[in-house]
Amino acid sequence: DMKSLDEQAGSWPADGVEISDEDYFTYRGFPPAGKVLGSLNGYPAWVDIVYDPDEAYSTTLNTLRVNGLNATIAIQVPYSFEEPESWWAQVLEAEAWTADNNYVPVILNQMVAASGGHWVLSSLVATILSNATAWRSCTGNILGQIKNKRMALSALKAAVDSGTADVHGIVNFDCPIN
Repeated sequence: DMKSLDEQAGSWPADGVEISDEDYFTYRGFPPAGKVLGSLNGYPAWVDIVYDPDEAYSTTLNTLRVNGLNATIAIQVPYSFEEPESWWAQVLEAEAWTADNNYVPVILNQMVAASGGHWVLSSLVATILSNATAWRSCTGNILGQIKNKRMALSALKAAVDSGTADVHGIVNFDCPIN
């Protein structure tokens, strides 16, 4: 319907072809997964997206990094923004006081003193050590997942580069970290 207007405007392509209304409505919509609008024998067609293996690898690797960071952030959610700044000092003091009750944990004593009677040193130390163990376990799990997936992704990239695997394996790589 637009051919005459396009010809007047000088924008009708030299190799333009007429298509049916059905094709027009089919190809002006969203493409199926993994496809893009292209042409086949001069007519519109859904064609496979061609991925550059290096770009696909880089994108997927970055997704793993972001997902790992998000998983790490998620285990810090209950803490105020100040807490991480002193966390390891608290853990070191709690471990030192547990090993030797004569050790004076400066930060922890100040926390107890400022708590208005809500904390006592022994229960604060027990909580800190319990949280440290849980944090180490969660962090180890996250790091293990990232390392495992990076090794699998690297092996897949090598297989793609050698021609024994398809780049879609990289594009569709399982990236969640939890």
